[in-house]
Amino acid sequence: MKNDFDLYADPVTLIDNEGKILYSSPSIERLFGYKQDEFKLAKESDYIHPEDFPKYLKQKEKLLKFHGNSFNLEMRLKHKSGHWVWCETIVTNLLEEKNVHAIVSNFRDISVKKLELENILLRENLNALINNSPDLMWIIDANFNFIISNTSFQKVFKRLSGNNIKQGDNMFRFLCEHDDKEKFKSFFDRAFKGESFTELIHYLSPQDAWSEISFNPIKDNSSIIGCACFSHNVTERIKSDIELNVMHQDDIRHTKNLEQFAYIISHNLRSPVAHIIGLTNLLKTNLTKEDRAKSEQSIYKAADNLDQLTKDLNQILQLKSDISEQKKQIFFGKILEEVLEILTFATKKEFLEIDSDFSKLKSIFSIKGYIHSIFHNLISNSIKYRHSKKPLQIKVTSDLKDDKAILSFKDNGIGIDLVKNKEHIFGLYKRFHTEIEG
Repeated sequence: MKNDFDLYADPVTLIDNEGKILYSSPSIERLFGYKQDEFKLAKESDYIHPEDFPKYLKQKEKLLKFHGNSFNLEMRLKHKSGHWVWCETIVTNLLEEKNVHAIVSNFRDISVKKLELENILLRENLNALINNSPDLMWIIDANFNFIISNTSFQKVFKRLSGNNIKQGDNMFRFLCEHDDKEKFKSFFDRAFKGESFTELIHYLSPQDAWSEISFNPIKDNSSIIGCACFSHNVTERIKSDIELNVMHQDDIRHTKNLEQFAYIISHNLRSPVAHIIGLTNLLKTNLTKEDRAKSEQSIYKAADNLDQLTKDLNQILQLKSDISEQKKQIFFGKILEEVLEILTFATKKEFLEIDSDFSKLKSIFSIKGYIHSIFHNLISNSIKYRHSKKPLQIKVTSDLKDDKAILSFKDNGIGIDLVKNKEHIFGLYKRFHTEIEG
């Protein structure tokens, strides 16, 4: 009977009911690398993969219950070199068969079939992974022709160019008018020279967005034959970084404002308070009636100055904090009239000429208190710091440039040395002409 098994093309083994190998056919060496006598009295558990062995035992348990039973199982068997060979195994119970008295196992190598199946599954899973990703992936050859691209890229490309793409299409044939064409060509040129790099790209159309794109050359031996690209949308991250930077700058600005107010309190408030204290102490001494009256007048004036300074600080704080005031359309001509009415007393005393031109921009959508404060402070400063020997001339104009409103105030007053004072010109309570009361 053994001679009959010797003729089988596929390897055959005979084992007893305890799992010991009693016989192996000559073809065992071709498939597994073992000599026939190397299998003699070995155990089946020595050659079956640990992950497959429990399934084998379960099937074998059923097999032993009835003579002639068979089962078919795909499992891995150890090659003499140590690697595993996938086999389709047919096992038959012939323990009661005359001249056999064994469990017969037939093995057929299905490694190639398994590898092909795994490759198919791998490709399917890889395609599913790539095509379900929101990130854009594509590969082009050295002539900018598409080799492969995922679904996300194809959707974006169609939105940009209006065309569906397929393998072999030239990337720039469809994007000949695109704004970023030359930029991307320069990126690919770098990749074709062997550089792997990542670029952050800002798009304004069709929507404001940021993408991080990696460019990686594809090599065939020493030659570069293409470029693999991966694009990840980082818009939310960039916007978050911008918001954090704005918040950081706000914190810096608030800190400077606090330092400025601390300076005002320690310097500007301390001076009138010290003046008042000095004058009240003077009143405790023996003064003439005339000197006492002058001291009292000085106290009243110092108190008024202190009160005005406090009101100014409150007004500044109110302007800084009242950001919830309702915005509305503010007309510059109307604001100018209101400010001039407030400054009527000053304008009557001086030879004042005001010229205004709001034809280029008549109004702005903003907070009235802010705009009113700009007009009031700049015009009152022009009056205060006028030239003593010239009639005062003030010109106020408006303009619109790059979607930004521009207000321009010009006068022929004594002016400011901008080279010396440009860093402090908008600082709180900064004065550059100490001979004039501020």
